Amino acid sequence: EQQSGFSIRGRASEDQQRLHLFQTILDRISAAFLSKDADGWLKCTSLPFHMITRQGVETFDTEEKVRRDFDIYCQESEIHCSTDIVREAKTAEIIDGDHIVGTYRTHILRGANHVVHPWDASMTLRCENGLWRVTTIMRAIGHLNWSALNPADIEDIPTDTTHDTPKKGDHQ
Repeated sequence: EQQSGFSIRGRASEDQQRLHLFQTILDRISAAFLSKDADGWLKCTSLPFHMITRQGVETFDTEEKVRRDFDIYCQESEIHCSTDIVREAKTAEIIDGDHIVGTYRTHILRGANHVVHPWDASMTLRCENGLWRVTTIMRAIGHLNWSALNPADIEDIPTDTTHDTPKKGDHQ
């Protein structure tokens, strides 16, 4: 069956390609944080970079600010003995050809256990000189003092996470 010049099969393929592209970027971001590679994270961002949380909008307009925030995230991760960060792409849409808006779920793990409940967020990417870079993350719970969080502080908590803990490679 045809719809707007695309076959349903072709449309599904486009959706899968967008989701795969978004997942690839999420994996790069997770790898940068897991390996404490601030330069890797900076390569994934476009300045100014905005993080929108319940507390408001935080703008990172210099590499120094991004590095300082990155270091705090890594310190919090060490305090809680995090061993893995898995970001699962849920949706990805291309806007105006040079932007992607996607949603994903983040799992921060210590072994097979969550450090905090998984949470959903959205991310906007912009293509700059052929590279997709993060411009905005929205609904991020942030990373300061994870241990002080309770379930009411995290939006979209799955009701049953017993079978929801991903393992490396589950999202690929």
